[in-house]
Amino acid sequence: MSSEDIANKLIEESIKATFETVLTISQSIGLKINEKINVNKAIKGYVENYVHRHGQIKVLGMPKPISLQSIYINVDVNTTSYLNLYQSLNGLEEDFREKSNRRFHHHTAIRKQGIEIANEEKYLNILGAPGAGKSTFLKRIGLEALLPKSKSSNPAKDKSYSSYDHYCLPVLIELKRFKIEEVDLFEIIKDEFVSCDFPESDTFVSKCLEHGKLLILLDGLDEVPTDKIDRVITHIQDFSDKYKKNRFITSCRTAFYKTYFRSFVDVEISDFDNNQIFRFAHNWFSSKYDLELSTADNFTKLLFENRHEATLELARTPLLLTFLCMTYDNSTQLPANRSLLYKRALYILLERWAAEKRVHNDDIYQDFHADLEVEMLAEIACSMYDAGKIFFSKDDLTFCVNSYIANILNIGKRINTSKVIEAIEVHQGLLVQRASDIYSFSHLTIQEYLTSYYFFSKSKVPELVNNHLFDSKWREVFLLLSGMSNTDYLLSLCSDKLHAFELENPKILNYFKWSQEVVIPSDDAQLNLSRRIFALSILLQFVRGPEGYTGSVVNVHYEDTALELASRMNKNIQFNYYINLNKKRALKSLENLQELNFMRINSSLFLTEINKIEDKPIAGIMGSRNRQNKRYLNLLIQCLGFDITQYKPGYVKMKPLVEYIEACELIIRCKEESMTITKDAWEKVCNNLV
Repeated sequence: MSSEDIANKLIEESIKATFETVLTISQSIGLKINEKINVNKAIKGYVENYVHRHGQIKVLGMPKPISLQSIYINVDVNTTSYLNLYQSLNGLEEDFREKSNRRFHHHTAIRKQGIEIANEEKYLNILGAPGAGKSTFLKRIGLEALLPKSKSSNPAKDKSYSSYDHYCLPVLIELKRFKIEEVDLFEIIKDEFVSCDFPESDTFVSKCLEHGKLLILLDGLDEVPTDKIDRVITHIQDFSDKYKKNRFITSCRTAFYKTYFRSFVDVEISDFDNNQIFRFAHNWFSSKYDLELSTADNFTKLLFENRHEATLELARTPLLLTFLCMTYDNSTQLPANRSLLYKRALYILLERWAAEKRVHNDDIYQDFHADLEVEMLAEIACSMYDAGKIFFSKDDLTFCVNSYIANILNIGKRINTSKVIEAIEVHQGLLVQRASDIYSFSHLTIQEYLTSYYFFSKSKVPELVNNHLFDSKWREVFLLLSGMSNTDYLLSLCSDKLHAFELENPKILNYFKWSQEVVIPSDDAQLNLSRRIFALSILLQFVRGPEGYTGSVVNVHYEDTALELASRMNKNIQFNYYINLNKKRALKSLENLQELNFMRINSSLFLTEINKIEDKPIAGIMGSRNRQNKRYLNLLIQCLGFDITQYKPGYVKMKPLVEYIEACELIIRCKEESMTITKDAWEKVCNNLV
């Protein structure tokens, strides 16, 4: 069903329900409807106006609007009390690290459906970051008020029925209109009915307000011009006090709001959870063609893959999820170049969304343009990231902004620091207050992207490589930087750094010398590297983890990293290796090594000795299966010409090799993420590694 068909069906269902509501209201407040034909015509006009103005969305350059009825999913909210939960930066950091899922939310926060709390609370204030869905929520509540009430115990299953319990007429007012209009809610509400030729509009509106029959939706307090904000706040408060029998819902960006309305309950829209992302995608990709191709399932499957963990983080914001759906809609895949994807997401938060909503009111933007702002944000992001800070104090933030502004040349005039911070926090939502005077970037992904942007300079790349190549926390920064431009220089520096690491750890040179000798070299530098790494994966079977026993999670992880790395570098070659060896698996491993042109294989010795090993663990003896596995491993490595007993491997002694392999894995990933890399540069890197 097209958006136009959905809108027409919604109008048809709502007209009858609204007429019944108006009739009920008129009877309850003592008004007589003598002109039923005119009233019905006016109601039809009122419903059509609401649906056409507020029943569809068109954002981010959509070629045509989409019906809100078809795309909308119920949002959740939670109270803003979390701002007082933490007394220190350490508390926030610990809570975030414990979750290990890149999400900024408190694990004790109680989520509640938005429609449920709208039913419960008479005066409700909806808070949220830019793009969180505040305006959409208000529009949807208004549509719910127009729909017929269901007699079912679960009306949410049928979109033809309302989930809103109250018989009210919705009036949605975008507060940014006060930029050019007088601050008078009564006149605006009356005009909504007058424009539809509603009989006796003045009397009807007055009586509705007097008897509490209106649902007044006031959207975008943060979009009111600065010179009128105090007057608007006072007017709304006085109006809601005067007509307190009615229901009021306001919306405002979290960073802007300062508990202006004493009688309103403040709640904040929650990020989308996995289920909401899934349902949104299925609503978005709901055409007959998409259903046949299972587009929604393919999109969500891709989005929930581990390699797209950072992109999934962006998808928890409705606006950015819409952007991702539109991106996937164009190519049926998520872009391989994540740097470009995140740059576009940053641009949406930085400029495009604000421009579409006409939010900018301050003259700060005349001089402090977007390019300067990105540079400043990059310095803030990197400074905090380098200090290990996901969360930072307002004093830290102010210091960074002041330092940057003080060093800007050719700036038009003095810039107010507090205005800069306010603009970034309120209008763009790139900085978010997580607790009292404690901030973070809106998404960890945004901070990582901005940090990588900071190093997008040939003079700064050596600093990144020298200080952070072996630090797993900087992995995303390396990968995102690789996606910004040619990576020849970056990977050359990484290769040089690993060579220096070899000289600092001479023990691993024995492993590398063996890996070079054990394979027959080919003309393919990448194939040679992958086979050398595969050889090392066999040695890593002997790593002992910190727990002190073979077979620990650490051991399996390191061996798997090397094996997976070799396989990913050459997908057309089968690298088989079995972790828990028995006789059959050991023979298969030998066969695979022969196929891979491992030259120093003493097959006759292997076959003679393998038959001496009992293939069953000794009953009643603890660890006998593990000892049996080690005998096969020892035999396999000896047949490859490596005397493992000479080196007595253990976790501490093998740690440099493990760190080296992890750095190799990062280099391979950087190559995969790179925008371009020359063949000669990559061959040189491959020849220098291991």
